[in-house]
Amino acid sequence: MFANPFPARLDNAYRGRLPALWLLGLLAAMKLAMGVNCMIQPAFVAATVDHIPLDSYDPAAAQTVIVFFAVWGLGQALLALLAILALVRYRTMVPIVFLLLLLEQVGRKLLFLLHPVATSGEGGISVALLINLGFLLALILGLVLSLWVRPTRASAG
Repeated sequence: MFANPFPARLDNAYRGRLPALWLLGLLAAMKLAMGVNCMIQPAFVAATVDHIPLDSYDPAAAQTVIVFFAVWGLGQALLALLAILALVRYRTMVPIVFLLLLLEQVGRKLLFLLHPVATSGEGGISVALLINLGFLLALILGLVLSLWVRPTRASAG
């Protein structure tokens, strides 16, 4: 019923449900766009999306935060490119990519719980929180769909 997420070899013989491929493509495109945006305008993303009060930091500290956002954007873009590679060439990697993206998402949230950052947010539910929650749910759904083996024609009839 469910496939092993760690295939013996990497090839294009995907056995999971097809909606998982569409979902991974959508998530990869969004991650790539967000990563590139974070690399191009890290100060804007830090200040507006994550509500980090850069203007209250001394210039060296603000520059450090900005560089970390740009580096984080590079990491997000590379993860997205890995997902695209899995979709295009090595589809047996799709469950592994979903698992990797899920671990990154959850791990990042846990690290922010362990090391909280003071923000200038007004409180309440932020757009970033809703986006991250949507990503988390989509990644869980995608992982399940990618591991759920499609019936073959011989066994379906």
